[in-house]
Amino acid sequence: MPSPVEEAADRLITAFANREPCSPVRDLIGPSDVAAAYDVQQIVTAHRVAGGAGIIGRKIGLTSKA
Repeated sequence: MPSPVEEAADRLITAFANREPCSPVRDLIGPSDVAAAYDVQQIVTAHRVAGGAGIIGRKIGLTSKA
């Protein structure tokens, strides 16, 4: 039985492959579990790279109290 993180990653991978929107994955991993979100991202990225995609950069999000 797949974990919630694996289910979330599969949902996103399937949506990308089918070019169709999917429901948010927060119902699987919660709205504030940052560690789980990064785990999902890592699985999706690994899947894309295994399929021939390349990593060409990185996105950094910064926030401040202001």
